[in-house]
Amino acid sequence: MINRQVEQILNQLADGKNVLITGPLHAGKTTLFNAVLTVLTDYNLIQTKKVDDVVMAYYGAKTAQIGYRENQTMQLIDSGLDFLISAATDFINGSKTVLAIDEIGFLEAHCEKYINLIVKAAQQKTLLAVLRQDRHALVGRMAQLEPYVLIELTGEYK
Repeated sequence: MINRQVEQILNQLADGKNVLITGPLHAGKTTLFNAVLTVLTDYNLIQTKKVDDVVMAYYGAKTAQIGYRENQTMQLIDSGLDFLISAATDFINGSKTVLAIDEIGFLEAHCEKYINLIVKAAQQKTLLAVLRQDRHALVGRMAQLEPYVLIELTGEYK
């Protein structure tokens, strides 16, 4: 059974709207995102996950480290960002219609080339993405993502 919010997101994607899911830590962003993906079929998935002091990216069967913590600051790894850029380019040039990203974190949001490719993907096809809440680089470019829907979770979706 598909819940109402998942069904609304599926309808918005089918209508060609870009859907951005945002909210604070543990608000249920990834839970909602994964619920949509259980029904959605025509998508490419890029995932990033922070495990301890390392940030990893996953695309298909491929994996790359994109960052690490050093002296309380996260550091970017150029080859990891190249991996994300390659994944976004692969989507743009491919046949899938939805680019699903969980999540576009602050680390990768600082890579302008990657953000530009995400915007291009959203303009040419459709974007379903999870964003951290505050001060995200992509939020400042929302007008370029038209038409879009911003879903702000406050912790009620578990």
